[in-house]
Amino acid sequence: MWVTGLFVTFGTPLHAQPSSRNMESAAASDRAAVSFEHGVRAFESANFELALEHFRKSLEIYATPAATKNAALCLRELGRFDEALELLEALPRRFPDLPPEEARQNRLRIDELSSEIGWIELRGLQSSSQLVIDGRDRGGAPTDGRVRLTKGNHHVRVIKEGALPTEIVVAAIPGQTVMAEVDQRPSDVPSNQRWSLGIELGATVTPALGGDVAGCSSPCERSIGAGGRVMVRAGRALGKALSLSIDVGFLALGQDIESRAADVIAVGDVTSPGTASDSLSMSGGLVGLSLAYRLPSLGDSLVRAGAGSFLGSIRDERRGNFATTATSAASYDVGQSQRQAAYYGYLSLAIAIGFRPNPSFRVGAGLDAMAMIALRQPQWDGACGEACRISGGPDGESWFPNDALAGRFM
Repeated sequence: MWVTGLFVTFGTPLHAQPSSRNMESAAASDRAAVSFEHGVRAFESANFELALEHFRKSLEIYATPAATKNAALCLRELGRFDEALELLEALPRRFPDLPPEEARQNRLRIDELSSEIGWIELRGLQSSSQLVIDGRDRGGAPTDGRVRLTKGNHHVRVIKEGALPTEIVVAAIPGQTVMAEVDQRPSDVPSNQRWSLGIELGATVTPALGGDVAGCSSPCERSIGAGGRVMVRAGRALGKALSLSIDVGFLALGQDIESRAADVIAVGDVTSPGTASDSLSMSGGLVGLSLAYRLPSLGDSLVRAGAGSFLGSIRDERRGNFATTATSAASYDVGQSQRQAAYYGYLSLAIAIGFRPNPSFRVGAGLDAMAMIALRQPQWDGACGEACRISGGPDGESWFPNDALAGRFM
């Protein structure tokens, strides 16, 4: 068991007439003793950070076992078990003349702290890298990449001259070694890597295309709007984490609507009520710009914001059954189709994760939310002439009203 208590002894005073060298040593011992006493008072006030600072200063001036053990005790109180363990493990090497009982007690404290410690193996770590763990400078990284940490989650920042800082979050598990990949990239992007070309393939989903057709209210039935998208992005790095790209692509969406309430208008403003079913298919080109920011703490992940235009069309294959005012028939069937231009502006926000099998190639997956605002809302054209007329109906020549085929906002 670790007993919380300070080691209040410091050093053995010199009684013999000191030489010049011994006088320097005695002066250092006196200065270290002052810092040591400050540390004792800070510890008794439960100010463990300040106490640690004083004990470390005492160690720098004139190292003693008591100052070493008190610094370890402060680290233990702060929950920094891994750093406390390093001090105690070094104690027998720094002070080989420790009394046997003191050495035995030190081994017991080492055993207790070891149960709170796990190992992290940083793979891909470059030589001469420096580590900052949980905001504290931990010095040079070990050559084998193995780092001992207190159990729990830790934020590790890897720094090396000539390389971009790399940040990862790792979880240390007592008695186990956890592997973590470190992706250190040159800070100056070579000219042949400033440009990039990316191709994205994905599925698209929307609750509804909207408008008067897909935005119908109950009791109509409608499927989920679904389709696909392909994007080609030509990008250029703007710095260590930012890149700008020109985006060109193709978007397709489709949705089926069944049994929605609809009307047919006949000559003389006669309205024939009924139900209609529509098969909507929307497709067209995308062109825009996007700005991406690489997330160094999440490997090769990024967030991207974009804006641009959709230039395409929407086709409506419509069929329906409508009542008539004529006495000769109760209802009649209608089938027509139209294609109308659809122009939208869009804003997008995406997050993507990925990895690089080699420095020049990236594979990833992500989610992209697009908001589309109509620049020209597509509508069924009931006044387009003979092509829009319904002939042969019991109420005479008739047509569908100008319904919006898609919403102003999707």
